[in-house]
Amino acid sequence: MAAQGVHGPAGCGVVPTSARSAVPGAGRPASCSRRASPGWVPVRLAVVRLAVVLLAVLAAVSVSACRDGGDGGGGGDAAGPAAPATSEGLEASVAAFGAALFEGDDAAAYAALSAACRQRWTEEEWAARSAAIRASVPGDAGSDEPVRVAEVRTRNVTATEAEAATELVTPGGVPTGPDPDTSWARWVYEDGRWRLDDCPRLGSGTLAPPLGEPVTPPER
Repeated sequence: MAAQGVHGPAGCGVVPTSARSAVPGAGRPASCSRRASPGWVPVRLAVVRLAVVLLAVLAAVSVSACRDGGDGGGGGDAAGPAAPATSEGLEASVAAFGAALFEGDDAAAYAALSAACRQRWTEEEWAARSAAIRASVPGDAGSDEPVRVAEVRTRNVTATEAEAATELVTPGGVPTGPDPDTSWARWVYEDGRWRLDDCPRLGSGTLAPPLGEPVTPPER
């Protein structure tokens, strides 16, 4: 006589009644037992939902990292873009500093100072000195336009330090400021940038050489 039983889930066949009553799940393949378990479906859904959440978190982290590193990989800061340790790189850095100084961008000008100069003054103290420097360089009468750098001269350029001088002009093109032939300033190469290191001159609130500083004729 054929054994009586009950039909299990699709594909699992007939499960003998005696086996089913003796041991739950007996006589069935493991996969059939899982499908027959009423609590298995919610567990699988929970696992799938958790995996989706984790993937979403990982995607968000990846996008954030790409955005943080997508602006040149740290190649620039408030002092401007990185510049090579060459005469050309120095000229670009000097011109950028002059523009920041005379246009009143004290934060950018401060960031372009050497570490030694920044240790001397806070940003607030530097703002007072930069204002004094601007006041010491006359512009056009009745004009609010800033003085600009017309020419940058460099000399004694090495991989770590150099000297530079600027020729300044008013908005109307009139030469102003200290004589570039006698106003060479020291620059140093730090953290991938040329930075102004002439702390005594900056501390005096002028671009002219401090009193007692020997004047060195420019190299021709």
